[in-house]
Amino acid sequence: MDSEFVNVFEVGSTRSEIVLLFGKMQGTYSGQGQVGAQLRERIALNPFAAKRLLLQLNQVIQEIEMKSGSLEASSHALGGTVLRTVTPPPLASPPSVDRGIEGRTTLLFELVRGLQVEVGFEKSFKVVKGGLLSNRFLLGVSKEAIGERAEERLIEVCLLMGMPPPLLDVFKQYLPLGSYIHFGFEENEKTAIYKVYLEFWEKIREEIEKIGGRPGPSLLHLGLKWDIFDPSKHSLTRYTWHPWLRASEIRQKVCSIIDGKSDNPAHQAVDALVSLGLARVPYRDLLFLEVREEGNPRRSFDINVYRANLQVREVYPLLSMLCRRHSISFEAFHSLYQGIKESRLGHLAAGLDREGSDFFTIYYGVEGMFGEREKRTLSDDRGVIISKEFGTPPRRRRLARIEETDDKAHHLFYLVRSLGLPGGWEHSFKFLERMVLADRFLYGVQRLPEKPGQDESILEICAQIDMPEDYREMFRAELHQAKMVLFGFEKNEKASIYKAYLEFTGRLAEALKVDPRPESVVIYSGFKWDASDNSRKVIAEYRAYPLFRAEDVAIRIATSFYGGLRNDPYSIVDDLLDLAGTRTQPGELLYFEASEQGNRRSSFDINLYRANLQMAEIYPLLLRTVRHYSIELEKFEELYQGVKGEKLGHLSGGIDREGRDFLTFYFSPRGSSRQAGPR
Repeated sequence: MDSEFVNVFEVGSTRSEIVLLFGKMQGTYSGQGQVGAQLRERIALNPFAAKRLLLQLNQVIQEIEMKSGSLEASSHALGGTVLRTVTPPPLASPPSVDRGIEGRTTLLFELVRGLQVEVGFEKSFKVVKGGLLSNRFLLGVSKEAIGERAEERLIEVCLLMGMPPPLLDVFKQYLPLGSYIHFGFEENEKTAIYKVYLEFWEKIREEIEKIGGRPGPSLLHLGLKWDIFDPSKHSLTRYTWHPWLRASEIRQKVCSIIDGKSDNPAHQAVDALVSLGLARVPYRDLLFLEVREEGNPRRSFDINVYRANLQVREVYPLLSMLCRRHSISFEAFHSLYQGIKESRLGHLAAGLDREGSDFFTIYYGVEGMFGEREKRTLSDDRGVIISKEFGTPPRRRRLARIEETDDKAHHLFYLVRSLGLPGGWEHSFKFLERMVLADRFLYGVQRLPEKPGQDESILEICAQIDMPEDYREMFRAELHQAKMVLFGFEKNEKASIYKAYLEFTGRLAEALKVDPRPESVVIYSGFKWDASDNSRKVIAEYRAYPLFRAEDVAIRIATSFYGGLRNDPYSIVDDLLDLAGTRTQPGELLYFEASEQGNRRSSFDINLYRANLQMAEIYPLLLRTVRHYSIELEKFEELYQGVKGEKLGHLSGGIDREGRDFLTFYFSPRGSSRQAGPR
């Protein structure tokens, strides 16, 4: 290799290349005129290579200035004589780097795209006290997929990102052991950060195969992070995998990492997330990482649940709680949440950040970019790199509803629909000990006073479904007062039941005009009978209580139905009311209590349509209900998958007519005509 000293250069460009001309001065510069120069070497680079050269020169100059002080760009010292560099006018402007946030994110995408391999794109949002940070992402690649010169090309990307020399030395040292590399960006309240992670999964996999059992704690990721605008601020983060921990072991680990107080929101989040994950996958499929950084107070953990195939909306209660505990406004959280709620949930990180402050981060939605299988959902056993084996699960076959499989239910459904009146229907799951009843529906229609013949048609339905004669007379006498009429069908473990209800929402509105806090008002009359033997019958009365706040409803249920105890099932009801209370105004939840003549039934019902919650968004509460009543998880999942996109309507519970504790969740595809109850 030849070496030659040069002190003159010129930069030019064409559409396809950057040209560098190098040479030497001729004569001595005295400061009083021009000095000649001879340009002897011409080097042509493509624009990408020129950009890499620019960034590497910047890095080297930074190192020199850190050691020797600032250099003047316009001159240099040589032999005690100051010589001015002769630079003829360039043929075109030299390439420039956008120093702003947008330019830095664009650069990172361009650099990773330039590797020409399939890339996993994962997004995240981080919550700190009073702040929600969502401009964050990771781009993951397989080193093996890069092929020839893989390590050299990855080092080149790090150089172009401006990785500080101390971190670059670490990266070069550990790169031969890494199987996957993840390039990241994060904008926080003060600055922006570049991140590069080395992942050592293949090395760990080899160890597992070698020992044939549970390995010890292993370094899974090594994170190299630096301030984009001040690379002297950098950190090295170690992510240690503790293999195959059970739920109790995860809890112990979390307590050893962060504050062990039971009311710590991080502990509540861990318990909820692990419980959800274990409902879908074995404990070995949950990955627990302990996170430490050198030279700062950071102590945190990361729980990866990609294999559980959860959606972000299925941890909505957990996210809502964490955001409220970190003083994030409802509007700020939901403006982000609405756009990501159907994304696949990845992992939760939480603990103390490098400033010693509480935080949590949610990672979600890994999908393919740039490569041949672009836009395919991605996840492997770490949930960060592409794998065919663990893609999004196939959509489950929709279960047939009772009105599609039972002749009597089908006939009733058809009769009500044929009325041609505005209304809607809802289905429900009733949970009892070791039993869930799902063959149930209610179909409600509005009475239109101006429509002739409607009451006769309604009474004709009562006759066709063999309503007992005495019930038919009572029903007829009250029909003219009703705002709505509802017909229902339920198939339980013993019989099939017909139901008919008259709804008198107008009564509550009138009572509120007279007394702003009336004690109670009868709002429904219910008529129920055995579809095969109408002598087996019962009348139910539903009284509305104008409790205007979710907290008031919770207190009444606790004292009237659960003896003031905070255990399940009351805690499920209370947590649902807490969630609904964040999404409604006082008076938007309609609460009533039911009793039946001649039996032990004593129950409550909370109309929750105004909260606008999907069944998926109360998934953690549904799972707690399933476990409380000892329901087979697989059976419940089969039912749940068919309705998770439907709207939660109302919740009822208490003691049924046979003296059994129960909870019932009602839901519908579009909401209910009954959601516009009195305020």
